[in-house]
Amino acid sequence: MTETVNRRPVDEFLEADPMFDDIHPLLDRARADSPVAEVVTTDPATAGEIRQYYVFGYDLVREALSDTTRFSNIAYAPQLRLLAGRSMLELDPPHHHSYRSLVAPLFRKTVVARRYTEQIREILADLFSRFRTRGHAELLAELTLPFPVRVIAAVIGVPMEDFTFFSDRALRMIDSTLRWPEVESAKNELADYFTRLIAARRARPSDDLVGELVAAERDGQVLTDEEILSFLLLLIPAGIETTHRASSTLIFALLTHPDQHARVRADHSLLPAAFDEAIRWEPAVAGGLRIAKANTTLGGVRIGAGSLVYASFLGANRDPAQYADPGVFDVSRTGLPHVTFGHGPHTCIGMHLARVETDALMHRLFEELPGLRLDPEVARPRMHGKIYRMPTALPVLFTPR
Repeated sequence: MTETVNRRPVDEFLEADPMFDDIHPLLDRARADSPVAEVVTTDPATAGEIRQYYVFGYDLVREALSDTTRFSNIAYAPQLRLLAGRSMLELDPPHHHSYRSLVAPLFRKTVVARRYTEQIREILADLFSRFRTRGHAELLAELTLPFPVRVIAAVIGVPMEDFTFFSDRALRMIDSTLRWPEVESAKNELADYFTRLIAARRARPSDDLVGELVAAERDGQVLTDEEILSFLLLLIPAGIETTHRASSTLIFALLTHPDQHARVRADHSLLPAAFDEAIRWEPAVAGGLRIAKANTTLGGVRIGAGSLVYASFLGANRDPAQYADPGVFDVSRTGLPHVTFGHGPHTCIGMHLARVETDALMHRLFEELPGLRLDPEVARPRMHGKIYRMPTALPVLFTPR
């Protein structure tokens, strides 16, 4: 007789393949079973126990993300120092506030709209000109990926003659299919390039992002070259990959929900709400990390000092205690904000740029590609991924222009 092993829902979620398609039923079961779940594993180096905590409930995720007295962002250090050195993302108050106060004004909504709208329009005009007369395209490869690469290059101030170098290294740096030595090589080449760019801006001021970072000052505080370099390196995955995934998800959501697509095409004022609903429904990044600073409790669960806490954006954004029919994509949804851009002091600094980019992209998409629809002759795309989410492809047909 075979013994039945009862696995906890959180274990089923953790054991799912990283590229798993329909992760949401597993998350729903894990959240219903325990909004904060303790997972005990064995450290292969010491054979000691490692206790980690997975947070799936909306209120509890917001609490973990915002309470800097109990939870630290130093959890990001092991991952991000390999790519960006000691970045703003791993800092806690008061150091985080000092750093962010110098950078955040450059990414305010009004500043982003004023400084980058025309550049974004020019980039989109060029990209659409390459395929709009064909009547078909693969939008991941031809639009939603090259678009943020070119925007970030323009924001940083990469000269046109350096764009091919920048694009190649940036794409290699964020390519999860590459082995680490290839990623590290691309990162090192970009770091050398940015170091020279910073030195050039110190010698000769400029109104691009690097020039603004060099000139940033508040109450006598300025950014060091190392801080500027780490910010620029962090901008590659944060400014390219997440915008690529988010805009792709919005297009996928509309094309797989014809009624919602028709509503937004008829009323473009719904685009901002559609974008927020898309990234609530399927956030580009599945969660955020924290480390408990001291012994504490969350949702009635005791968490030991030094324990890793994973706050699930996927779980929080579909918490039925906060959202009616959370699995439904509805552009008219109102109510609580999603947590896709985080919550509290570390709320995503680039969210306004992402919104401006995606809004401009979608307006151009509706204008340039009438009759837009998924290509029925190609395998139907699907959302996938457990750590990062996006559609597998976006093969489309439209009326040539």
